[in-house]
Amino acid sequence: MVDQGPAIKKGRRWRWILGVSLALNFVFIGLFAGAALRHAGDEPRSDRSRVSVQGYAAPYVRALPPEARRALGQQLRRGDIGERSSRTARRMAYEQMTEAMRAAPFDIARVKTILERQSQSAAGIMLSAQALWLEQIAGMSDVERAAYADRLEEVLAKRGSHKSKRPRD
Repeated sequence: MVDQGPAIKKGRRWRWILGVSLALNFVFIGLFAGAALRHAGDEPRSDRSRVSVQGYAAPYVRALPPEARRALGQQLRRGDIGERSSRTARRMAYEQMTEAMRAAPFDIARVKTILERQSQSAAGIMLSAQALWLEQIAGMSDVERAAYADRLEEVLAKRGSHKSKRPRD
């Protein structure tokens, strides 16, 4: 009889290679489809055109050196921002909102209260983050602060170069 050991191993290896290749093809197809859907339609859908806390603060954080960014994140996570930022509290607020939206009759005061609590929580987190960031900046030497300002300009320049080429109305 003929030994088929190496032939079986080669067949398995090719199956693995083909499986990985197929998986990578799906990843690339997904990336291209996602990019196409993101930029589809008449209106520009760029998140950069929307006003948001994250968009406002992101360049300041990105310009920080990596170790300072990590320190800022760690300080925020262990800082005294209490229940306002816990996932459980946020999840409960969204559950309360969905219940309020389904309630008949619709109670606009209840919805406003939930929104106000969420806004206060977000504002509290933002104020804590700003205070920690300012503390880091104040602790820099003049040279470090100037270098930080240079990095901030670079971050802002990169951010502006990615804007959509479509004309705005």
